[in-house]
Amino acid sequence: MLKQYIIISILTGILLSAGSVSGVDTINQTPSATKIHQQKPTDLRIWGDEASSTSIYVFSSLTCPHCAVFHAEVFPVLKKTFIDSGQAKLIYVDMPYESRSMTGTLLARCIEQDLYEPFMDTLFKNQRIWAYHDKPRTLMEEYARVLGADVEKLNACVTNEDLRRTVTQQRNNLSTLYKVTGMPTLIVIKEGTSHKITGTDTEVIITEIKSIMGEK
Repeated sequence: MLKQYIIISILTGILLSAGSVSGVDTINQTPSATKIHQQKPTDLRIWGDEASSTSIYVFSSLTCPHCAVFHAEVFPVLKKTFIDSGQAKLIYVDMPYESRSMTGTLLARCIEQDLYEPFMDTLFKNQRIWAYHDKPRTLMEEYARVLGADVEKLNACVTNEDLRRTVTQQRNNLSTLYKVTGMPTLIVIKEGTSHKITGTDTEVIITEIKSIMGEK
């Protein structure tokens, strides 16, 4: 029944209410202008020119409600304004602190490269469904299956303790280094100096980053 709901949503393009407990939002398979670099599951996800002198770190968790707002409203503008234009590189830092967000993170790290963004979009759009479900992994795997992912491969990643340990170390090391205490948080590094930006106000965030980069 769940798969039927998902397929109907994809075919009709109907967006169901964010507060629904039985529906699933449309899964968007449209890729962004700037492709994510080919990376191993143990690598952080990076967009843009890796040689860029400006880095924008995004600290986010799949079960954080404010992060879902950030992903839907701020993230696309951030990429279009600074990454697609070649002004900076964007580095996504997974911040899973409980089992549901960790499972989603591991699945996303191992999903086929071209499915990463639509899968993350799906998880954030449907956060209020799977994050409060008694079998969240089942729902997340169904989202991946509908997108065309190799679910058996994903299952192997979820049980990969080395990968889980690496994700945890990345979370701890980077959040400690940049003193990140809440999410979503942006750390913008320009010419060796780091600047912290929090919140989900798109206009404020873009204005602050432009100021850091010396733009008016």
